Amino acid sequence: MSGDAGKQHENRMAPPRLAAWLVERCWPGLDGEAVAGDLDEEFLLYVRPRRGALPARAWYWRQALMALGTALKRRLSSGPHSPIHPSKFHGPPPFKGRSGGAFVSRLLQDLRYAFRGLRARPVISLVVILTLALGIGAATSVFSVVDGVILDPLPYQQPHRLIKLYPDQLLPFGMPAVQYLEDHAQSFEVAGWTRSLFPLTGQGGPEDARGARVFASHFSLLGARPALGRAFQPQDGRPGAPPVVILSHALWARRYGSDPSIVGRTILIGDTSVEVVGVMGRDYQPMERDWLIWQPAQRSPDSNMHTPWALNGRLREGYTVEHAQQELRSLLPEFWLSEHGYQATEEDFAQMRVVPLRDWILQDSQAILWTLMGAVLSMLLIVCANVANLLLAQGNARRAEMSVRLALGAGRWRLVRQLLTESALLGLAGGLLGMLAALAMVQVGVANMPPQVPRLHNIGISAPVLLFGLLLSLLSIFLFATLPALQTTRRSLAWSLQRASTRSSLGASGLRFNQLLVASQVALMVVLLSGAGLMLRSLWHLLQIDPGFDSQGVVVMRPSPPRESYPDDAGLDQYHRQIREAARAVPGVLSVGQIQFLPMHPGGWRTTFRASDQPLADEEQLPVTNARVVSPGYFSTMRTALLRGRDFQDSDRQDQGPVVIVNQALASAAWPEEDDPTGKQLFIGRDASPLQVVGMVRDVRQSSLREESHPEIYVPLGQQPWRRMFLVARVEGRADELVPVIQQAVWSVNDQTALSHVGLMSEAVGATIADSRFLASLLTAFGALALLLGAVGVYGVMSYTVTRRRLELGIRLALGAAAGGLLRTTILRGLVPVGVGVLIGTPAALLASRLLSSVLFRTPQHDPVAFAAAAALLLAVATAALYIPARRASRIDPASILRADAP
Repeated sequence: MSGDAGKQHENRMAPPRLAAWLVERCWPGLDGEAVAGDLDEEFLLYVRPRRGALPARAWYWRQALMALGTALKRRLSSGPHSPIHPSKFHGPPPFKGRSGGAFVSRLLQDLRYAFRGLRARPVISLVVILTLALGIGAATSVFSVVDGVILDPLPYQQPHRLIKLYPDQLLPFGMPAVQYLEDHAQSFEVAGWTRSLFPLTGQGGPEDARGARVFASHFSLLGARPALGRAFQPQDGRPGAPPVVILSHALWARRYGSDPSIVGRTILIGDTSVEVVGVMGRDYQPMERDWLIWQPAQRSPDSNMHTPWALNGRLREGYTVEHAQQELRSLLPEFWLSEHGYQATEEDFAQMRVVPLRDWILQDSQAILWTLMGAVLSMLLIVCANVANLLLAQGNARRAEMSVRLALGAGRWRLVRQLLTESALLGLAGGLLGMLAALAMVQVGVANMPPQVPRLHNIGISAPVLLFGLLLSLLSIFLFATLPALQTTRRSLAWSLQRASTRSSLGASGLRFNQLLVASQVALMVVLLSGAGLMLRSLWHLLQIDPGFDSQGVVVMRPSPPRESYPDDAGLDQYHRQIREAARAVPGVLSVGQIQFLPMHPGGWRTTFRASDQPLADEEQLPVTNARVVSPGYFSTMRTALLRGRDFQDSDRQDQGPVVIVNQALASAAWPEEDDPTGKQLFIGRDASPLQVVGMVRDVRQSSLREESHPEIYVPLGQQPWRRMFLVARVEGRADELVPVIQQAVWSVNDQTALSHVGLMSEAVGATIADSRFLASLLTAFGALALLLGAVGVYGVMSYTVTRRRLELGIRLALGAAAGGLLRTTILRGLVPVGVGVLIGTPAALLASRLLSSVLFRTPQHDPVAFAAAAALLLAVATAALYIPARRASRIDPASILRADAP
C-alpha cells in the first residue's frame, strides 16, 4: 500500500476531525477531552467494525451535534458564566449542583460497554457465570446449615447459662443424688429427665411415642413456654397429682389434627386417662430430636430411687461453667461417701464434668459442619482462581483493544474500571444464580442429612444467609477480577502497541501470574483431596467391622402390649410366644427371636458380676456388665455364632434353675484361663443367687460400629419377663416388602399393641455410620469437583501458553527439534506449578486434618496413604490435562507458522 493510499485508509478509519474538535470545544477543558475520548473509543471499538465507514462517521456527527446542542442549551439556561458540568454526551445533563452526576454518567457508560463486551463473548461469559454460581451456591448452602445448626442461638432464655451435668453413665444420678445437688449446689440449679415410651391408644390407633419423664421445673429452667396451654407446675410432680402431659407440635399436628381444643382434654396412654395441659411450639428444640411427649415425674421419697436421671442445669448469676464443675466434683464425692460409704477415685473425678448445653446438643456436628465449611470455601477459592485464569487469558487476547484505548488517551485506571465493571456483572449474575442454586441444594441436603445432625428444622435461607451470599459474591468479584484487571493494563503504551502488532510469545510476568494461580489451585486441591481420602479410609475401616451379627434381611419392630390385657408375668410370657408364632407363620419368614435392647439402639441394663470361685472383698469394686433379656431363637435369627454350649430353650422358665449365656469378653474377664465357661456359676450383683452358664456367644458391638464390645450376659425371657421386647425376623427376598405383613401378624394377636422402631436392621446399622458416610460423600464430591476445575484450569493455562508460543515452537521445530522431546519439555514445564502447589498444599492439609480427628475411625489424621494418594492423583490428572495441548504443540507445522508471521 502506497503512502497516499495508506493515509486515505487511515483517515477513513479515524473519527471525523471536525466533529471531534466540536465535541472538545463545547465541553471546556479536560471535560471535553474525556467526552471526546469516550466517543472516539466507542466509534473505533464498536460502531466502526459493525456499521462500516460512512454510517459510522454519520453516527459520530450525530452524537457530536447532540452534545453541542446539550451544551448550548445548558449555557443559555444557566447564564454565560455558569460552569458546565460533564454529562453523557447524548443524554440529559445532570442537575445543577449534583456532584455525583459525572460519576453516575460514567458508571452508566461503563455498564453499557460492559454489556456489549459480554454479549460479544457469550461462551466465556456463560462459563464464568455458571462456574461462579456453582461455587457460590455450594458455599451459601453449607453456610445455611452452619448458621441454622451452630450459629443461631438455642431457642431458650439466656441459652449461654444452660449447662449439662455428667456423669450419667458410670455413676448415674439417682434421685437421692439429685436431691442432694438441689439442696447444696450454690452455683447452679438442676432439673432432671429420663427417656420414656408412651403407648398412645384411643384416637389415632395404638402408637409408641418417644418422649421423656421430666422434673416439673424442666421447661421453666430452660426458659421455654408452650405455644398453647401452660408449662408444668410444681404441684404436677407431687405424689397423687392428676397425670398431665405436654405434646410436641409434630404429634399434635399429625395425630390430633392441630386441634387447639386439645388443651384441657384427656388422651389415653395405655389404659390411663391423662390431661393435655400444653402444646410446644414448632421451633422448640427438645433434648433429643424424636421426643413427642413430656410427662412430669412423680417425686416421692420412695419412687424413682434407682432411675438414672440426666441433668440439665442453669448457672446462677455471677457463676461460670468452671465454678459449676468444681462444685460438682466436691458435692458428689461427699454424697457417695456419706450415703454409700464409697470413696471416689480419680477415674470418677474424670467423669464429673459440666459442659454448656449447646455443646452437648451439637456434639460432633460442630466439627463436621466446620469441616464442610472449610472444604466448600476452598472449592470457592479454586473457582475464583479458575475464573481469574480465564479472565487473564481473555485480557491478554484483548491487548489490541487495550492498545487502541491507550492510544486514544484512556488512562490505566479508566481501563481497570471498565474491566472491573465487566467482572462485577459476571460476579453478580453468578451470585444471583448461585443463590437460586443454594435454595435447591439446601432442600436436597436437609433431606439426605444423617439423623444425628441436630436442629434440622432450623436450616433454611434466612436473612443472614442471604447477606452471606451477597458478601461472598462481592468477595469473589474482588478475588477473581482485580488481579487480572491490573495485570492486563499494567504495561506501557509503547509496549502495548508493540505487542498488538505482533504475535510474539506471552510475556514472562503474565506467564508467572498464570502459574501462580495454577499453584494456588493445586494447593487447595491437595487440602480437599487429602480430607476426602482420610474420610474414605475411615469409612472403609468402619465398613470392614464385623458387628457380630448379620443385619441383612432382618425386620425389626418393638411391640408394646397393653398393660390391661397382660397385667402379670404369665400373660406377658403367653403374649410373646403368640407374636413369635404369628410372625414365624408369615410366608418368607425364616426365623424369629426377641431381645430386650436391640443392638444399635439406645438402652441397656448394667450390673456387676463375678465368678463363683472368686472371693468377694468388701472394698472390692466389681466389674460391670451389660445384661439383656432374649428369647429362644434370637441368636440364630441374628446369626450370632454360638461358640460353646447351647441356646436358650422354651423349657428355661422361672420354675427351673436360673441360667445365662455370656459373651467372649465376659468369659475372658471372669475365667481368663478357661476356654469353655459352660457349667460355671456367675454371680450378678453382690447378694444375688448364682446363675448357671449354659452357653457362650461371640462378642457383639451393641452401641455402634465405633465402640468395642463389652462384657455381656443374656438372660432367658422365660425367667425374666419383660414387657417391651424387640421382635426380629429373618426373611428371604425383599425385607422391606414384608415389614407391613409382619406388622399385621403382630396386630392379629392384639390390635391394641403399639409399635415403634419399625424398619430394617440394616438401616439401624447404617444410621450409626451415617455421619461418616455423609461427610465422606460430601468431601469426595467437593474434591472431585475441585479436581475437575483444577484440570480445566491447568488445561486452559497450558493451551493458552501453547497458543501464545506458536511462533517460538515453530522456530524450534524448523531448527530441528524433535517432536517427542518438545512434547516432554512442554509437559514438564506445565508440571512445575503443579509440583509447587503440591509442596505448598501438603503442609496445609496436615494442619487442616486436625478438624477431622474427632470423626476419624482407625485412621491417623496424618495418614501417609491418604496424602500420598491425593498428590499422586493430582499429578496424574494434571499430566493428562497437559498432554493434549503439549501434543498439539509438538505437531505444529513450522512452515505455516513462519508464513503467517512473515511481514
